[in-house]
Amino acid sequence: MTAGQDARPLRILSINLFVRPPGIRTHASDFKDERIQYVIDHVLPEYDIVSFQELFAFASPRRARLIRAAQAQGFHYVYGSPEQTLFNLSIDGGLLTVSRLPILATDHIRFPRGKYSDWLAAKGAIYTKIAVREGFHLHLFTTHTQASYEPVVSLDDATARIRRQQFERLHRFVVKMMRDEKRGSDEPVVVQGDLNVDARVHDRKPENLKDARCSEEYLAMMATMRCGKATKDAILGLPVTPSSASTQAASTALPRQPAAVSSLPVRSASVGVEDCLPHTSPVAPSSTTNNLVPADNNDGGDDPSHVVGDDRDGHSHASHPIVPYVLPFRDLIYEQLGYHPITFGDVTVASDGQHTPRDMVLTHVDERGSCQRLDYILWVGGANETENGATATLSADAYPDEVGPDTPIPFKAPSPVAAAVDQSGPPTWRVRPVHASVVPILAESQVMDSYFTQVSDHYGVAVDLEIRPA
Repeated sequence: MTAGQDARPLRILSINLFVRPPGIRTHASDFKDERIQYVIDHVLPEYDIVSFQELFAFASPRRARLIRAAQAQGFHYVYGSPEQTLFNLSIDGGLLTVSRLPILATDHIRFPRGKYSDWLAAKGAIYTKIAVREGFHLHLFTTHTQASYEPVVSLDDATARIRRQQFERLHRFVVKMMRDEKRGSDEPVVVQGDLNVDARVHDRKPENLKDARCSEEYLAMMATMRCGKATKDAILGLPVTPSSASTQAASTALPRQPAAVSSLPVRSASVGVEDCLPHTSPVAPSSTTNNLVPADNNDGGDDPSHVVGDDRDGHSHASHPIVPYVLPFRDLIYEQLGYHPITFGDVTVASDGQHTPRDMVLTHVDERGSCQRLDYILWVGGANETENGATATLSADAYPDEVGPDTPIPFKAPSPVAAAVDQSGPPTWRVRPVHASVVPILAESQVMDSYFTQVSDHYGVAVDLEIRPA
């Protein structure tokens, strides 16, 4: 059967692969070549679309090697960060997306230079318009933002401020591409990657590994991605209660909270339209819960052509005012689990409850066992995500064997869909996420004790998409 006729999910993975340019390493060797081979052998066969961060092309054949191997496995469509030269005093952004399904359009932005070692990398975001069915597309954005090299204790931290500026640019880039590529109201949008925002709250030792609370920077990130700029209330993490039909129509679904949570306040992860827009004008109601919602702005009206764009070199051209579009992004991992899972600096838990750093090979000594959540899949569904147009919510109960931080790898899953696009059937499709997970990609059973124990210092994040006729 073709991809359009069977019920197999479309499988997407995002991972920071930690393959830095030659000469940059944590220990005597980062096992870059061996880890790339492991990805080729054990990871690529399980997915339809894979996005990488920190897979640098600068002064190394490793990215080209992975691309050739991916193409041999049926990933015939590839797009990555533009390569740089020493003349530019920078290296490439390290982003790459490989797909079994056709990539019909691409674009990219480069953020202004970051701080510290990030100053050297041309960090930004890449966009791919992927034909998941004939005439029906997935709009996929992959990004890697400014890193912090010590714990962020305040939103005034220099690296946190840079990230918020990058998220503002990313929000504008998403809106611009939705306009330029004429995104249909039923087509989903995904932003994924290493966003370098630690969503977890670190005020207890040992940490509660299933803590449902959200850090202030996480709330600021979600507000910025949804609204273009975070308001004071959203940044402070104050609870937001939608108070009107239009707000409910445009805001994201509330994340599922577990029955038992910490005794400390759980900071709300929901942001309504009223908290997004820097004015008091009425908000134009959306026809569905998933459409982009423009504000009634006298400067820009409802015309998305007034969105500020970004030049390829990272400079902004503000010839037109911003239309404050609301992008009702949902954090699929948090929604699935009800807490922020560790994706960097994981630990093992002994019988007496003591935590021990899991990785001692790739992770920097100061970050071992730091229990951070840095990697995300953010989702805006289409109008046909559910039969009645309501926002779908992932059910953790549907996957009792869910992959978690303690699940060994290689990650076994149903076979990927075929690369061909279905040429028959109705032109309208319903796409919904049915499972989102953290994918550790541990390698303990495949390598020697003195070798690497996981494929990267980061875990991957993945989502399975169900695609059916509407």
